[in-house]
Amino acid sequence: MLLGAMSGTSFAWTMPMYLCEGSEKDAGGVDCAVRFYTDNSYLVDAGVASFYAYDEILTAWDQEKDGLGVYVKASWTSGGTSHSREVAAVNGSGDVDSANLDIPEGTKVTVKACQRQSGEIHNCLTVTATA
Repeated sequence: MLLGAMSGTSFAWTMPMYLCEGSEKDAGGVDCAVRFYTDNSYLVDAGVASFYAYDEILTAWDQEKDGLGVYVKASWTSGGTSHSREVAAVNGSGDVDSANLDIPEGTKVTVKACQRQSGEIHNCLTVTATA
């Protein structure tokens, strides 16, 4: 008797890790990157979501063909108006989606990074960057 057998891709959600630090190219800016891993060893990236203050670049990068993509949403307020932009990389290893945003210097940016499966987002982490 075989117990626990599954067909197809199997995975377990892993806790994402993040790093936000002062931008090397944009004085006063704060870059943030969120990494998703293939398992709890934290040795192999499954995907990366990032916001870079210099030129305000939002990026989703899917690094593993595991059935999970990367979704990223940036939200900010400028001139009394709320703005947001989403990018998603969902086509497997090497897929990248990015956007060059126009955000005033010094603006706080809320970055929500998630893994995406079959159009639904899971395993999200929210961080704050600065344009």
